[in-house]
Amino acid sequence: MALQDWGDDNPSYYSRDKKFFKIIYKSKKPITFIDIPDNHSLVRRENENKIPNIHFGSNFGQVFDAVRGYIEKAADMHEERETYMLKQLQPQIQELLKTHPELRGRQEINVLLSVGGTHTSLGRYLKKDYQTTRRFSRIPMIFPYRDEALRRHMFSKPVDDELVARIVAEHLLSKAHKKFFITDDSIKDVKSIRKLVSKFSFEELEEMFEGAHDLNEWANMFVEGAKERVKVPTAVK
Repeated sequence: MALQDWGDDNPSYYSRDKKFFKIIYKSKKPITFIDIPDNHSLVRRENENKIPNIHFGSNFGQVFDAVRGYIEKAADMHEERETYMLKQLQPQIQELLKTHPELRGRQEINVLLSVGGTHTSLGRYLKKDYQTTRRFSRIPMIFPYRDEALRRHMFSKPVDDELVARIVAEHLLSKAHKKFFITDDSIKDVKSIRKLVSKFSFEELEEMFEGAHDLNEWANMFVEGAKERVKVPTAVK
């Protein structure tokens, strides 16, 4: 019923959430929410901070600067969101203890914190006050170029020009072939796109962008170039 109410058409999210709901259904485990609520100002600001519109044939440097600014804002808001979550954890646990007296007599309680892969820095902060164990759905974690840049910015590591250019290509490729890169296996989707984009240099990505007149032309140029470098997924041939 919850999945139907959400109406999410992303098969990756649907598969993940269906499994999650099956685990908690009738488990009688106390559940709380520490993330920002829908009416929080940060939600509005996150929704407003979108990757810039791509105008083909224009100067790549302008797009480049706009995307870099988008990443910097996204990283700052990501940190703000995590700070909010950390501040909410203790109060929310205390509220659960009030409504679940069977937990109050225990010396220790286990708390499962389910978050996305980009929130790995939460574990670092939680270690200061709690005994923590982290577990990932897959090792190693593979992130889209956009999330890689976001994490690098958060950890004060450089985001070079080539990475920003690959974010642009990743975004365009996911738009041009959306149905082929949103499946029920998000890790496989990320690996497929990264494998293609990583074969192009900054100069090649810049040349394709400035030489194309629209998304379809760019996508054709990209796929033809990729065929010379790697085995292209059947779906995009």
